[in-house]
Parts: sequence; structure tokens; C-alpha cells
Amino acid sequence: MTLTKKQIAFLEAIRKGGKNDVASLNQILENLSYETKKDSLHFTIKYLVKKGLIEKRELRKFTGGTHLERPIALTAAGKDVANRYCKSGAATPLLSDFYGAPSSIPQGLEDCG
Repeated sequence: MTLTKKQIAFLEAIRKGGKNDVASLNQILENLSYETKKDSLHFTIKYLVKKGLIEKRELRKFTGGTHLERPIALTAAGKDVANRYCKSGAATPLLSDFYGAPSSIPQGLEDCG
């Protein structure tokens, strides 16, 4: 599996933005380490859903919200990535055998847990 540093930052933003690893798109945008627009995040969301790292939940109102939003949640695999990798360099192949030995952690990634 290959993830870019922006995709990893997206997973981290879910952790920082919400409760129980669930966040709204607005919460994710507020916590991203780079600037982007909502529209461009939909490509990231689609890719991470396809890879099984996040999932979309049922529409709901978030605290202080006035309209319904679709929460984005980390899956077990997404939580593992978010827990293990805080920072990355350029686009990095992230563990083709994702649950491989610690020696397979690419250089430039910092282990979070």
C-alpha cells in the first residue's frame, strides 16, 4: 500500500479533530497540517475508503452544528497507521506488507506508539 504524506496527515487530522477517531469534514480541515479545500479532499476520502483505512458513517449533526454532516471514521487499519506514523517525507511506500516486521518501516517516518 502506498500513502502520501498528505494522506497520512488526513488520518492524523481525523484523530485530532474528533472524538473516538470520528470527525466531520470541517473538523478534519481545521486539523490538517496543510491547506486545501473541501472539494479536493473528496479524492483523498475516496482513496482511503477504497484502501479500508476510513469509512463514511450515517449523517448526523456535530456539536454546535446547524446542519447534517457525514462523519468520517478511522477503521482498525486506519487507526494503526495513524498511531504508528506521525510524520513522513515525500510520497512514501508504506509497508507493502502493512503488518510486517518493524524493520519494514520506511526511513523518514516517525513511530508514534
